[in-house]
Order: sequence, then structure tokens, then C-alpha cells
Amino acid sequence: MPKYTLNTDKMFADVTDNIAIIIDSETGIYYGMNTFATNIYENLINNNIPSEIILESIKTLIRDNINNANNNAKTTTNNTNDSSAANANTIDSIDSINNIEQSFNSFLNFLIQNEIIVELEQYSNERQNLNDITNQPDQKIKEISLNIQKTTQNIKTPDLNIQLAINDNFKIIIKEYNDAQELLLADPIHEVNQETGWSPEKSSLNNNH
Repeated sequence: MPKYTLNTDKMFADVTDNIAIIIDSETGIYYGMNTFATNIYENLINNNIPSEIILESIKTLIRDNINNANNNAKTTTNNTNDSSAANANTIDSIDSINNIEQSFNSFLNFLIQNEIIVELEQYSNERQNLNDITNQPDQKIKEISLNIQKTTQNIKTPDLNIQLAINDNFKIIIKEYNDAQELLLADPIHEVNQETGWSPEKSSLNNNH
């Protein structure tokens, strides 16, 4: 299961008010995420949680949220004897499990392809060992398997914020901006406003449409 970290060789990142802004120091392009995408990004980078585990946790959040909404809709219907109340309280606007998986994978691929994040070297070495395991003697296989087992046991539980997810309607949004390339390339750190930083309009990042 891949683990990732910020590509600090070229990326400068800041998270303010639950919104991540990441500057590419080589191109002057910067990226902004909505709050739910930022929450996912922080779990990937700060907690080094494998992407597969984060995705499964998001799916669980969606299932739980849909179940809660449908239960509330049933209660409302029973109290009002109005079937339209149930329809009004169902969550058809939230991405289906299949759509959220596609959205998550697109987000992850975007981060990787734009070299915003890179695979942790430790994991890369473990994966290479796993690929080569058939060519190893029995004792070496046992050692590699034990190391992988220890790594798996140390995996943290994702810290996903359900309120951020609901506020963003479970949309995972990252946008690319090139309107400040000259300034950022000239001085990517010192020209950043100390109070506001490099921050596109938050309303545009949290726009679910």
C-alpha cells in the first residue's frame, strides 16, 4: 500500500483555515484545494496513511452519512405521513461509492503527476523487496515478511472530518493557478503576505459545481 510525502524539493505548502495552498517553486504555478481535499491531503502527507486505507474510510463516511440521512427521512415520513419528505431528505446529490473512488483516484493521480507528492522512500524499498521476494532464500523471505508486517501494524487510522466532507458535498477539488508565476518565481517565499499567504478566493475552491 503506497505511502506518500510532500515533494519538498520543489513544493512549498501551507494550510490555513482548512485550505491547502501549494506552490511549485520551479514553475510558479500554485494549487488550491477545497477543505475536504485538504483533509485527505493532510492524511496522506502528515499521517503517511496509505491511499487505499483513506479511500476505504471515505467510503465508510459516505455509507454512514447516507444511512443517517435515510433514517432521518423515514422518521420524518412516519411523523408527517408525507412520502415527499423522505425524498427531500435522501442524499442523491452525494457521489456514489463508485464516483467517489474515481474522484479520489483522479485527485491522487493529479498530485503524483504534478510531482506535488512523492512515494516515501521507505515504502518504495519495502515494495521492491516484496517484488523480489521470490528470488530470496527462505530466511530472507521471513525477514522481509516480518518487516512488512511491522509496517502494517504501525499504520494510523485516517482522521477524516465528516463536517468538512458534508460541507463540500464529498467533492474532492484541486485547482491549478498560473496568475502569479512571475512574482512567485522571483521570490516564492518572501513575497507571500504574512496574513493571507498565496490564497485564491476560498469561494472558488469550495464551489461544488
